[in-house]
Amino acid sequence: MALVGDLYKGATESKALGLTEASNGAGKVLSPIIGSLLALIVWFTPFFAFPIFCVLSLLAVIFIIKEPKQKKKPQPLKQYIGQIGSILKKREDGSSPHSLPDLWPYLFCSAYSFICQISWKSRLIISTE
Repeated sequence: MALVGDLYKGATESKALGLTEASNGAGKVLSPIIGSLLALIVWFTPFFAFPIFCVLSLLAVIFIIKEPKQKKKPQPLKQYIGQIGSILKKREDGSSPHSLPDLWPYLFCSAYSFICQISWKSRLIISTE
């Protein structure tokens, strides 16, 4: 969706997003059907077909999607990083753009996810010894 937003504007963007979502929906409907038809041959055939579909999709993206010509020169990296820094600096009234009360749910979820991953990995290590 981000690619469509970058490539198209206005009514063309709406049409492209509609086509993208329609294709996504069709894929969700057709993929179980195709997978089950492949599984009728041998139960593990879908696992071999998946990489083939991935390669076909990659080739389609490489050769079919063309990046439009840039009308303006890209922003220099130093200027881009400077703009990011200005966003993160303190506001004029002295408050930071993101205070800890605003960020604690994200920090909590990140820490919880990290702890779960570590404990899961340690269980795998313990169970394989």
